[in-house]
Amino acid sequence: SLQAYQVFAIGSAVDDPNEQHELLKRAVELDPDFVGAYSSLTTTCWTLGHCKEQRQFAQEAHGRSSKLPERDRLLIDIDYLDATYDFDTEIDRLKQYQHLYPNESLTGNYLASIYLAQEDLISAETYARAAYNLTYDANNLSMLRLSLALQGKADEIERLAADFRARGGSEEGATMALLHVYQLRGDRERLEQGIRLLERKPGYLKRLATYYRVKTLLAAGLLSRAHDAVVPAWRAARE
Repeated sequence: SLQAYQVFAIGSAVDDPNEQHELLKRAVELDPDFVGAYSSLTTTCWTLGHCKEQRQFAQEAHGRSSKLPERDRLLIDIDYLDATYDFDTEIDRLKQYQHLYPNESLTGNYLASIYLAQEDLISAETYARAAYNLTYDANNLSMLRLSLALQGKADEIERLAADFRARGGSEEGATMALLHVYQLRGDRERLEQGIRLLERKPGYLKRLATYYRVKTLLAAGLLSRAHDAVVPAWRAARE
């Protein structure tokens, strides 16, 4: 319906993922067959860590996608396979999509995340770097940073953050990349500054800050404080 599309358009333009999520849910209430809104809700659920809802909305989108154009249908299929943990099939779909649309960075990050889960760090770095070189944004930076961090490449992460800043990237994105470096080098002051900056941000950045907060508290033997920091994030992910 027109009203559902208007709500969807407003939600798609909102920066706050929580507000975006609520508007997109309103859109599917107005039009229960709105495939695009279900697909976008799959993404906002991932951003907010709402795993159960992510699977539900991915299934709703997938079940209504048969008449969509090939590109849209493939993307929804990929989201559905990701939400249901069918990673072998997802890899095949991602490579199919990458062959058809080589100038889009999305598939590189998806492939990198799967290879990270499979502990194939070299493949993960290869796909993450290809995605970053296509589009210099915080999401692509995050995936490349993670693949480098798991290989202990702190100096390379530092160079990457400097490159990101030089290309006009956000301070939050650069800080996100550098948290691992600060922790590895024992730079507690800069680590604390970075955590505080990201704790004020929504979605993935706040979850990342919580991860480093808990990791720091555990390393200091402050188990009770670590528990207090992680419980709210765990509850949000369960919703």
